[in-house]
Amino acid sequence: MRVEGDVFSAVERHKIQIARTAGIDRFFLSYVETQKELDEFQELVGQDSEIIAKIENKAGLEFVANGFKKRPNLSLMAARGDLYLELDRFHDIIPALKLIIGADPEASVGSRFMLSIMPRDPLKVNGISDDKLEVNTPECSDFLEIAWLLDLGYRRMMFCDSLCLKRKYLAFAVKTFCELRDKLLKK
Repeated sequence: MRVEGDVFSAVERHKIQIARTAGIDRFFLSYVETQKELDEFQELVGQDSEIIAKIENKAGLEFVANGFKKRPNLSLMAARGDLYLELDRFHDIIPALKLIIGADPEASVGSRFMLSIMPRDPLKVNGISDDKLEVNTPECSDFLEIAWLLDLGYRRMMFCDSLCLKRKYLAFAVKTFCELRDKLLKK
């Protein structure tokens, strides 16, 4: 599929204008695949705005490999949830993550971290107050994954929405993540 004409609809342009009027100057742009998309978005949000370009598919990886140019107020994000599913083979996520951090040392990575602390069925926590929630023991793979990403050079990581919906889970995940990060980076 190819997008012809304007990349951003009139409705999207209106929403961006509302955000700019409210003083918002930091934006995520999903499924970035071309320099044209970034340039047009930069014009809409303003040259002073920070853009985090989410790389979520093979076309985005191709752009990172052959067309991305690092500049002020622009960084990449390895958007692992969608990227992982969009690749031909699941294990292609490993070179993809290396490519992104190699092209942008300030790149961030998200998400799907520390989900083992939650029940397998997130719907089970709907309507339950934070003080009644149980936090599962994190799986070893959570720590190994974060350690590997830190070793690759990622310093900005984003938790997923489902983890952030309950304060108790988010607080536990952030505390655990920071302890691991500080220990591994000797802060």
